[in-house]
Amino acid sequence: MLTVAKLVDAQGCGPCVRKNVLVRVRPANPIIVRLLMNTIEEIIYFEVNNWFCGRDYPDCEPFISWLRDDLNQTLRDEQWIKENKLVVFSGFIDMSMNYYVAAPKSWVLKNCSCLLDEKYKKFLLTPDEEGYVEGRFGPMRMPYDEDTVGKLFWVEEYEDNDGYIGYRIEDE
Repeated sequence: MLTVAKLVDAQGCGPCVRKNVLVRVRPANPIIVRLLMNTIEEIIYFEVNNWFCGRDYPDCEPFISWLRDDLNQTLRDEQWIKENKLVVFSGFIDMSMNYYVAAPKSWVLKNCSCLLDEKYKKFLLTPDEEGYVEGRFGPMRMPYDEDTVGKLFWVEEYEDNDGYIGYRIEDE
């Protein structure tokens, strides 16, 4: 998969940021730049945890189906993640599974539009200027690109020698 960022970069352009995606832009041709920028789809980031319905994940479908079964959670199904072109970071928080998910807005609108309702805005994560989102795992960078789309990443908690808790990410 070749992203718009790679297509523009291949033309030897300068840097520009839009919708949390770094692309390279050639100032000499603003029409092409505008067309390419409009093809970049907004990415929605959200965090859910399978502990309590309504508190830790939206009390609406499909989240109830995706998270209610502790042994068979849809957000841990690598084939489903690949087919749906998601980026999923997953790991344990106490005795529950926590997920950071990055998905195109069109996918969210089609598959779990309730997430965008005012009632469930607390599950949305907003990336900062550097692309980091912050939730229960702490700050993490979740790029949505050809290297990460369709992949499940395992997040493991660790304690360093000074007693600080951190999280390390492994590609499952």
